Amino acid sequence: MNTRCGAWAVGAIVLAGSLVGCGNMVQTEITGIVGVVLDAQGSPVLMVDPCGATFDRITVVALDRPENSPEATNTSLLTLTSSSPLSSRFTVDPGAPTAPWSADRPLPLRDAHRAVIDVSSTSAQRGTTPVEVSDAAYEKLVQGDVLVRQGEVWTRAEFDQRACRPDTWPAVNAS
Repeated sequence: MNTRCGAWAVGAIVLAGSLVGCGNMVQTEITGIVGVVLDAQGSPVLMVDPCGATFDRITVVALDRPENSPEATNTSLLTLTSSSPLSSRFTVDPGAPTAPWSADRPLPLRDAHRAVIDVSSTSAQRGTTPVEVSDAAYEKLVQGDVLVRQGEVWTRAEFDQRACRPDTWPAVNAS
């Protein structure tokens, strides 16, 4: 056996084993979608379609951070938890949550100037397709529309038709 090739093969196997064995891979099931709608007073609130899954946590995380490095983390603006998991479509106002929701600190959505909002489960590796919000996105939002994904606006009828059918979602135009 060629010693150089044998050493390389052993090194590759050890490296592959160490990468697989590090335990960092997390499989998160993505089910449902979160969007932003205007309530009767014209304030933005969250609308979530769990698409049959159950969720009990909402997180709002700032997208702006002072430096772009692996050690820097995005600032958590808000965590909402539900006393009971929800499996049918629901709305929640992060600025004034009502039962079964409670917040670590209330946060009106307009105060989340540039953030990503995710809905997840505390009992399973499951989350929704998140929504990215910004001041510009809030300005585009009118009654009857739903802000989804990366600042896209769908009509309420489109949201109702597409929410649980990701294969019907338009392609995302990343900027």
